[in-house]
Amino acid sequence: MLSKALTLTAACLLFASPSFALIILDEAMSKEDQKRTGVANLTFDQKKNLETWLNQHCELKSSPQPAQQKTIYLSLIIDNGQKVQLSDGSVWEVDPTDIQRASLWVTAGALKIVPSGNPNYPCLLVDTSTGISIKVKKQENATLVPTQ
Repeated sequence: MLSKALTLTAACLLFASPSFALIILDEAMSKEDQKRTGVANLTFDQKKNLETWLNQHCELKSSPQPAQQKTIYLSLIIDNGQKVQLSDGSVWEVDPTDIQRASLWVTAGALKIVPSGNPNYPCLLVDTSTGISIKVKKQENATLVPTQ
């Protein structure tokens, strides 16, 4: 039954998600949908493994890929994960629920910026090698910390 629910979930996510976004179950599915499909019963590791599988095996085709984008990287973790600075000099405030995750990120990984669907933190910074993301909002008038 759980296998059938996961297959159905994967199919729904495939058709509901924009092509440039990685599938992140907690962002893509409401709590009610997670309960209804059995995803709510998965452990954290099982959810991450399912997200990894979906992102490796599903090609989303609902919108065209943008023109070649410059690769961005995490440059600095500021104030123990409350903010992050990217290689382009931009500074982003991290959603309080993601601060611990942000504080543990490694600065060498390439990132992708995608919409989060959260009006307070409208973007996700996604580590392209792991698929792990944090919700953020761009700081327009932030004082930039010099990068090395």
